[in-house]
Amino acid sequence: LNSSPVPLDIQVAPMPRLFPNDWVVQDDITRFLSPSPRNAPLADGNMPLLRLKLTLADAETALGVSWNHSLGDASVLLRFMQTLCMLYREPDAPPPWQPTLDKFDFAAPDSHQIQEYLP
Repeated sequence: LNSSPVPLDIQVAPMPRLFPNDWVVQDDITRFLSPSPRNAPLADGNMPLLRLKLTLADAETALGVSWNHSLGDASVLLRFMQTLCMLYREPDAPPPWQPTLDKFDFAAPDSHQIQEYLP
């Protein structure tokens, strides 16, 4: 992880609707994603791990997210997106959970569990 800022691109689209239809899966979403810096190496330790692009139209808003897997898996991304959506809808609402850096210590399995679960 690095100390790079999270880039946020904002684009105002001169159209009433951003999507041609109401389908969940769209054919092409590249215009909603923040472009990678030109000629940047793929892994040099300086690329942001998260990039955001907010696209605004008259009746719709799209948030494009480029997420490096080292930040978390799909369930972590889902929780992140749910929190962003909640804060977008209700900016003064407290987050539904508080982040923690606590480490969990799991007890070593006893011999019965080892025998039961080992192949």
